[in-house]
Amino acid sequence: EQWDKDHLEEALKTAIVEGRGMPDGEGIKPRLAYGPLRVAVTGRQVSPPLFESMEILGSSSTLNRLKALRAQLG
Repeated sequence: EQWDKDHLEEALKTAIVEGRGMPDGEGIKPRLAYGPLRVAVTGRQVSPPLFESMEILGSSSTLNRLKALRAQLG
């Protein structure tokens, strides 16, 4: 598993924007998809680039932050 900005961007694009990881198979516009992820990962609406931030934080920290978002959303 690669944890760098290029692989992260491609994986999230495929899963969320193109809809391959969505239950209904429908994608979400990048702005709508990445906004909540940005806040979960960085704690801010305006931040350094999302995928670079995820790479710098590392997989463990990033995934923990995303799990916290998921728990808050129910």
